[in-house]
Amino acid sequence: KQIRHNIRFGENQTYECFLKFKNLFTYIERINLLFMEFKNKVVLITGAASGIGKAAALAFAKEGAKMVVSDRNIPAGEATVANIIEQGGEAVFFSADVAVFVEVEQLIQQILELHGRLDIAINNAGIAGLSARTSD
Repeated sequence: KQIRHNIRFGENQTYECFLKFKNLFTYIERINLLFMEFKNKVVLITGAASGIGKAAALAFAKEGAKMVVSDRNIPAGEATVANIIEQGGEAVFFSADVAVFVEVEQLIQQILELHGRLDIAINNAGIAGLSARTSD
């Protein structure tokens, strides 16, 4: 789009103003295209029952992604799915503990059986272990 103002500038200043508006619209269009890329994508988020995982699941669902919510906390994970559905999104919950290899394999198998593919995986769940300082 072209925006014109009836302001008296020198020719170079008018052109610079036009370029700034043009760059702003290009930037906004790129942002909009970024978010449109998630429509109908199958997105898995582990650790999605609370915190950052839940927030990410709600955000992806808002942008049209088909959400797969996973966590070992079943009631909280199902609540995340309920929130997504209440907001008009599509979501399913599969319980899995990412520290147990067999459960991760079953999780992926369930996703493939339901959707036939997995487009994006956000491995948000943490595994507690020994902690140590990484620097002084």
